[in-house]
Amino acid sequence: MQDVFKNLEGTAQLLAVAQSEFVSCWDDRAVERAFQWTGYCEHIHTRFNENQDIRKALENRLQMINERLRTTFMEYRDLTFSDLAQCQSILLMNLLKNPAISSSVAKLLFDRCRPCMTAGARQSKQSVFDHLAELLRYTSAARLLSHHWKLRNCALTSDPETETQGVLLTERLLRLLSRDDSKRRAEELLDSILQDSQDAMDYMSRILVLAILRDARSTDVTDFMLNWLQNKHCLLQNMCLTLPVSQLTVLAQQSVEFRESYSGILKDWASSLQFDVNEGEWVQKDATGVSFTTLVDHFRSLLEGCPSLKEHTELNLITLKSADGDFDARGLSVWGDLLRKLKR
Repeated sequence: MQDVFKNLEGTAQLLAVAQSEFVSCWDDRAVERAFQWTGYCEHIHTRFNENQDIRKALENRLQMINERLRTTFMEYRDLTFSDLAQCQSILLMNLLKNPAISSSVAKLLFDRCRPCMTAGARQSKQSVFDHLAELLRYTSAARLLSHHWKLRNCALTSDPETETQGVLLTERLLRLLSRDDSKRRAEELLDSILQDSQDAMDYMSRILVLAILRDARSTDVTDFMLNWLQNKHCLLQNMCLTLPVSQLTVLAQQSVEFRESYSGILKDWASSLQFDVNEGEWVQKDATGVSFTTLVDHFRSLLEGCPSLKEHTELNLITLKSADGDFDARGLSVWGDLLRKLKR
């Protein structure tokens, strides 16, 4: 039993360190060992939860451990016997909320929690971190059942894992931006998550838009993410291609910078269309754009937005039609045909 007491105290110390500045020296291997020890404590809870005598002994020992750790760690949170059942989840939350963890560790946690990993990718990365996606699902369910967070627009929905990732990313950035080297470390985090792959871009598009569109505790986080996004043309293009037009419209209402970038992408898409005389319709010249019908959907959503967004979109379309020759005859100007379609 003494070995159990010793290991229990070691894990409590580990959870305390995970909330402190000392965690800055942890690397991937240290994080893996930490999850192994918290997994051990979950096993202890399962094994002795129904044994009243041993449970009482463990509760008494935890009281002693908590008293000692409170004198060392200013913000230490007492560890109870019930907490042992979710020790790994507590560790995960402590790490993601701690701005002192390195960018590499933060990236590791977000990567291993990523719900969009394929089955093949999971098999190639078997490790103690495989439990993180499951923890994420439990956290998602708890948040949804408690109605803890709501979207600004009822049309903005996603899977629970992605929604939780958006919240975790927002909270992580909020803590990073409160530090002296805030901007650099926050940019490193986002850059590290955005890898050179389509899978990572699709993932980042969903996470980023959910993080931006939610009620954040600080507008600094939203402003930072939108500013960072302006220098990521490939990601912007991917967001406009893959996200629902309703989400893009809300972003355009929220940010003038995003509105201008979005307008530029729509202009590029329209410029890549050519009129097929035989078919009597506008068709794509390359595979990087969208159809004429999809383009109409994007502009119609913008016109149904707030008054200022509607006015901006109408003026933009009229200006582009005028610059293109101001033709009204069908098939001569994509902008003229867009305006005609939108007025129906």
